[in-house]
Amino acid sequence: MKEKNPWKSQKIYINEIIRINYKCNWKCKFCNVLKTNNYWEHDVSDKEVIYKILSLTRKYSKDEIKNLILSFSWWEPTLNKNLETYIKLAKNIWVWIVEIQTNWSILFKNKELINKYIEAWLDEIFLAQHSHLKEINDKLGVYYNIDDFIEWIAYIKENKINKKVNIYLNIVVWKINLATLLDYIKFLIKKGFIDFIGKTRWVYESWEEKELHKISFGLTQPNWYAQINAKEVLLRFDEPEMKILEEAIKYCENNNIFPDFHFTSPPLCILNYPDYNLEFSRLKKLEENEKKWEVNKWNLESYKYLWKEKTKYKECENCTYNKYCLWFYKNWVEHVWENYVKGKINTFLAKKRWNSL
Repeated sequence: MKEKNPWKSQKIYINEIIRINYKCNWKCKFCNVLKTNNYWEHDVSDKEVIYKILSLTRKYSKDEIKNLILSFSWWEPTLNKNLETYIKLAKNIWVWIVEIQTNWSILFKNKELINKYIEAWLDEIFLAQHSHLKEINDKLGVYYNIDDFIEWIAYIKENKINKKVNIYLNIVVWKINLATLLDYIKFLIKKGFIDFIGKTRWVYESWEEKELHKISFGLTQPNWYAQINAKEVLLRFDEPEMKILEEAIKYCENNNIFPDFHFTSPPLCILNYPDYNLEFSRLKKLEENEKKWEVNKWNLESYKYLWKEKTKYKECENCTYNKYCLWFYKNWVEHVWENYVKGKINTFLAKKRWNSL
């Protein structure tokens, strides 16, 4: 008899991020990292980055490193001329997956860079592109030509780049691009980019297993620039906004796309899609596998930090989802349409949907 455990086949892994510079060629209004004059002028030192990479061998055992995903990030890592060296070093200490988090605009202009990174054994590219419309990107503070993006898609296809490195897409969702989100997903499908996005194997709560192209949707984290521009950036989590997100989710489901909401996932009482809520699925998975996987402690530590940054309403105490739901950032709550959200919480509790767990 098939064991009904939707989390059993999901690999437990550790995440680490190493920031390798303080430079960026974009000025995103939703950026959650404060750019100051001191930071803007220089990179993180080469010595510091190498030390952090090698320190992983002391922080983790050999078996743990083989379950480690290491991301080079913050702000735009491809501006660091030593990135290729860092990738090689990480792979030499047997890091399982090495990833770069990038806006790709540098790679659009210098396509040979991607080949250098691949030759250094880069595993994944986590690409941030938030709209296909120039007027939206101009408002976002994002500077790239959509024609360059289309040309890049052709380059990927011609050179089979997606066969050499996994490509994942991250779309940051905020007020300005929310209304055109569904059109953007349709554009990605029409231009064939979806076919190049890496796949994830997922076991749904219904115990159905599928292999799907994954798009990550990150709701803006309300820090620094995003907090400064809060009125034009942060979602209110009202009914019209949630309707747009639901339409995008359903469209993804119908087109072999896994919509992955991460770290800023809407509470399940507002957007009830536990399969696509990274916070919920990972916390539940960590708890159910805690005895088997000692590496869980590292992921749990990262969530302890997030718990400190977030808050809940009193009504949340009565929900069994409570321990798997991180809810809203403290400095986001004032922008939320509270009456609607509290109404959704009470409706959710009244239906007692948590009993299905």
